[in-house]
Amino acid sequence: TDPNGQNPAGNHTMTTDETWTLYAAGFDADNNFIANQSVTWSVVGGIGTVAPTTGTSTTFDATTPGTGHVHADHPTAADDDTGTITVTRGALARVELTPEDATRTAGQSVAYTLTAYDADDNSWDVTASGVYTIEAGAGGIWAANVYTTEVAGTWIVTGTYGGRSDTATLTVTPAGTHHIVILPSSVTITAGEAQAYTAEARDAYDNFLMDVTADTTFTISPAAGGIWTANVYTSAVAGTWTVTGTYGSYQDTATLTVLAGDPFTVTVTADPEKINADGVSTSTITAFVTDRYGNPVQDGTEVIFATTLGSVTPTNVGTVNGLAQTTLTAGTEPGRATVTAAAGTASGETQVSLLVRVYLPLVVRAWSSP
Repeated sequence: TDPNGQNPAGNHTMTTDETWTLYAAGFDADNNFIANQSVTWSVVGGIGTVAPTTGTSTTFDATTPGTGHVHADHPTAADDDTGTITVTRGALARVELTPEDATRTAGQSVAYTLTAYDADDNSWDVTASGVYTIEAGAGGIWAANVYTTEVAGTWIVTGTYGGRSDTATLTVTPAGTHHIVILPSSVTITAGEAQAYTAEARDAYDNFLMDVTADTTFTISPAAGGIWTANVYTSAVAGTWTVTGTYGSYQDTATLTVLAGDPFTVTVTADPEKINADGVSTSTITAFVTDRYGNPVQDGTEVIFATTLGSVTPTNVGTVNGLAQTTLTAGTEPGRATVTAAAGTASGETQVSLLVRVYLPLVVRAWSSP
């Protein structure tokens, strides 16, 4: 009989994580019950095991899904008994993701399989019902259980089913050269400063392949001036320029902005160069400030004006396109005014003549006609 007191000669169903205790009882020819009969127990069909194999009772442990029999054999009984048992798989215990360790070139795909197991290691395929993810940064695309690679590196793939998960390792290697990248892609420096560039070969997914700086030719917009020493550019002319790197048939560009340097030269002019020393006459004083490469200094560079005669207003002026202007107003003292303009450590000067107006006497002559 089974644990429910039923005759196991019927059909019974249990799962692989269950056990049953079976008892042997005999009957005489008149069908009188004889308890505690020692029998030999056996399993037919590979659905589980019994222990012990002899005695009045045994424990049947279901291990493998399928339909089989538990047989009780008595040495003197005319008829032995056989119970039919159908074993179904047990509750989900774990899942296994395969391939466990795969390597692909960027752009290639890998198909994953997810297998479920119960506590007795009985398995069934749950690939179609699984959920698949890969760690952030790997890029790529999932189509159900198939992943198309993108970013080179070693990544962790996770497969999940029924609350159970397993992981696998995926190594993505770069594909062939597709383009080059010039670095830095955009940078700002001051005239006279040097900027080093590098060139990298990359695949179609922008994965780094190798440094090709030594085999790359670098150029810059012709108007930028400056000097190249291999991959290092020493700047000269202020402006925004295009740097081009050429490696075989591949090219890439970068943007270089060159700012004017510190004031180096100050050129001062006056218009007009001569005014009357009458206390009201004026001359426009203009200072043009450049760096050592002739670039107009950056807007807002402070220029300080001063004069030896008369007065200048204003005395402090910010440049626009390298230019700063003030007004010299004459005093009443004649002479040569020296007007200076200073920007940083650089300075320049010009001179303006302050003149005295000479009034000639009026001569009146009278005459008569004949």
